[in-house]
Amino acid sequence: LYLLGEQVGIEVVDSLHNHALHNLSLWETKRKSTTKSNTRFKFICDDFRNVNVAKADLIICHATLFDNDLMASIQLMAESCASGTVFMIISKRLRTGHITGIKTITSKQLPMSWGVGTVTIQVKV
Repeated sequence: LYLLGEQVGIEVVDSLHNHALHNLSLWETKRKSTTKSNTRFKFICDDFRNVNVAKADLIICHATLFDNDLMASIQLMAESCASGTVFMIISKRLRTGHITGIKTITSKQLPMSWGVGTVTIQVKV
């Protein structure tokens, strides 16, 4: 997966948002010395339902504690995204099929700081 454009991460918890910004700073420092890229990462501290991500190429969603209502909102948001938008969702997944326009690319269990989590990569077709 080669990413260009804007990548958006949204986190509602301040401490986790700040951790993402710290990691982004580390990544940008390393990236500047090793590669040239047009990829831009943007992390927003807010609720998914308050943010327009229609132009994002990649949406990262750590959904371990998301309730059914929030997942339903994310599903609607995903279905309205442009074709080719990639979703990386941890612990849950979007509904797939011809009605939703969402396709699963892969799903793997990976180590997280808190244990093992299922990471699912999906795309809007």
